[in-house]
Amino acid sequence: MEHDRQSRRDRLSTRLTRIVLLGTLLIGGALSLGQVVIDAHVHAQQLDSSGLQALTTLRRAAAEAVYEIDTDLAGQVLDGLTAYPGVFRAEIRMYPDTTLARRDGNLTQSPWRFITDRLFGAQREYREQLPDPRGGNALGELRVDVDTFVRGRDFLARTALVLGIGVAWAVLLGLVLLAVVNRVLTRPLERLADELSDTDALTPEAASVTMPPGHEHDELGRLAGAMNNLLAGIRENLARRAEAEARANYLQQFDDLTGLPNHHLLMTRLSHAVATAAGRGSPVALIILDLCNLRAINETYGRALGDDILRELARRLDAVNGDAFLARLVEDKFALLLHEGASRSTVEALVARINEALAWPLDLPAGQFQLAVRAGTATYPDDADSAESLLLNAESALAQTKREGLGGAGFYDAGRDDESVVRRRLSQDLRRRTIGEEMCLVFDPLVASGKGRVQGLEALLRWQHPEFGLLRPGNFIRLAEENGSIVVLGDWVLQQACAKAVQWREQGHAGLAVSVNVSGAQLRERNLHERVAAILEATGLPGTALELEITETAIIDNMKYAAESLRRLRALGVGIAIDDFGTGHASLGYLKQLPVTKLKIDMSFVRDVLTDLSDATIVRAIVGLGHSLGLQVAAEGVETTGQRRFLEDIGCDLLQGMLFGCGLRESEALSFARQGRRTARA
Repeated sequence: MEHDRQSRRDRLSTRLTRIVLLGTLLIGGALSLGQVVIDAHVHAQQLDSSGLQALTTLRRAAAEAVYEIDTDLAGQVLDGLTAYPGVFRAEIRMYPDTTLARRDGNLTQSPWRFITDRLFGAQREYREQLPDPRGGNALGELRVDVDTFVRGRDFLARTALVLGIGVAWAVLLGLVLLAVVNRVLTRPLERLADELSDTDALTPEAASVTMPPGHEHDELGRLAGAMNNLLAGIRENLARRAEAEARANYLQQFDDLTGLPNHHLLMTRLSHAVATAAGRGSPVALIILDLCNLRAINETYGRALGDDILRELARRLDAVNGDAFLARLVEDKFALLLHEGASRSTVEALVARINEALAWPLDLPAGQFQLAVRAGTATYPDDADSAESLLLNAESALAQTKREGLGGAGFYDAGRDDESVVRRRLSQDLRRRTIGEEMCLVFDPLVASGKGRVQGLEALLRWQHPEFGLLRPGNFIRLAEENGSIVVLGDWVLQQACAKAVQWREQGHAGLAVSVNVSGAQLRERNLHERVAAILEATGLPGTALELEITETAIIDNMKYAAESLRRLRALGVGIAIDDFGTGHASLGYLKQLPVTKLKIDMSFVRDVLTDLSDATIVRAIVGLGHSLGLQVAAEGVETTGQRRFLEDIGCDLLQGMLFGCGLRESEALSFARQGRRTARA
């Protein structure tokens, strides 16, 4: 109830009522008060006029009484004066100081006389000299005192009437104005507010406000239209949000290209199948299929054709998988989960059906393509004790099948899995949340040709494994790409490198840039530029102080998406270097499509540059090509002063290799950079 009263007090209609009534009362009161002031002024003039008129009327008789010194006549004159309304005292005096006659009375008592006393005074005195009737000087004077209240009672009555009428008119006018405002403004606004208040902000699917009749073209109509537009915008936004959430939920569990369940959903189903099998004592089989030659097809015909082939493969697998759960893992890998009657013969029969379904060539605009897969199979509980180990052993079985060129179901054989044990252990360890504690960065200096000044440091990842010792990226990056941990690992490297570069700048190495390698799997991530931007913002490193190194092969494998991603990275100011340039076996025309800032000549060309004419020619050609495109050129693998002089002579911009130090600790790299600055200044 208290809330309702408070709500009524806060309503616009209540506030308008107060404002309008108070305003009209003030205006009406002011006008009435003005009328009263004018009336008071007129009344004061009338008081003076009537008093003087009474004196003038009886002056001759009073003068005769003074001349004759007739007290009886003087008394009669004063009696006549006191008969006038309001005259309560009168006196006839003879000069120099003799009272001939006098009449005294009292002021009228009334609770209202304080008003007339304030306006006109309690009494007013009027004097008139009495001349000698026969001519000559004045003989005396006639004086009267008038009670202003007696003459002011009419004024008070008129004032009360004026104020009453003024207030009544003000109230009436206020009520009329309120009625008009209420009809034209307040009620329509209240209806709009009530309709909007009744709308559920979370579910405004059919909500709208009614256009106030007669207000289609004024401000209220515009307000109602704006409300409806806002509600429509909210509905559209919620619909888009729901669609985006549904899309995100879909992408969390399904592959966007083929529509099949993805790795995440497979692991959910696999974990459930293993848990069910453990209770029932029934077997579970997991088959991993690898599409042959997909990479070669992508390089030769483009990724779009490869996507068409993957979709067709998914369609054919779905047609023959029976009760098996079909999912796409990564790139060219698919998985089939059998958890009902998953015997060896059942698996072999399914693989045979798959091979039979793929026997027919695929007709595409680019020609006919023969689909072929290799399989690797692991079973629970014979080959694994968990969903994760079942997946790893199936991958190991696939690797065995590919290494040995075997066909069929490719069942897991623990006796041939010594290497797979290491791979599986590393793959499992890469998924650990504490993996960052075992990782560290080392640095390779990039030295400016001729000057010896260190222009940047390339950050290289090392893994200090508790069991296998110090591991280089070649030992585990491929595993990280296969199990999906490469994105997290890559973000860790990028964040660490950027944070260290900020520290270098604070220590006086303002011109020292940092380079970070980006894998093909990272490049395929659609939001790579967003993650890089977030890390730059979080660390405070300007984009111009960061360079990303990407291999030629990684770009060629995904040219369309790579070009767009690199353009967005360049928009952040980040430099783009093509690593191992010259080893990708691709047309040089792709350089025109990419926002590249630097070419890095692969060390295989630099190694024999002094003894192999072909290598020397290739290196010269790359340097010339880079400069003609306005790019910097760096050479990797510089080990001797002879190689350094050759590269400096042909105009190579930057040098990197054992001659300047490789895999240096941060302190060693910064010390080398300081030494390079001193050498350059000297």
